[in-house]
Amino acid sequence: MENIKFRGKHWLTGEWIFGGCVRSQIAHYIFSLNLDAFRVDPDTVGQCTGLLDKKGVKIYEGDWFRDKYGIQYHVTVDHIGWLFINGDVGYRADKFSTNVPAKLDGVVIGNIHEHGFPISEELERR
Repeated sequence: MENIKFRGKHWLTGEWIFGGCVRSQIAHYIFSLNLDAFRVDPDTVGQCTGLLDKKGVKIYEGDWFRDKYGIQYHVTVDHIGWLFINGDVGYRADKFSTNVPAKLDGVVIGNIHEHGFPISEELERR
């Protein structure tokens, strides 16, 4: 069975919580391996793509990713797989593709929940 990992920001502290996800009409929770459950802001919940950037950082839905050419992409998901989007341009990475490398040639530079759209070069240097 595949272990699907999520992240979300704690609804009170704003700290990132990583683990499994339970969504209800009342609240969203991320739970750890020892089954501690933490309520999270539902707008910040994103699934791990299972992909790594060139530094070995896990790539999550909602991340900003900069490729080796300096192009910035927003990571999102649809019914088929993961999308790396920059305006009208982008590419797909899904678990059924045979051409997706173990590590993508680029780096995670932030996420939409902390940095907005898109990340400026000044903010990226911090």
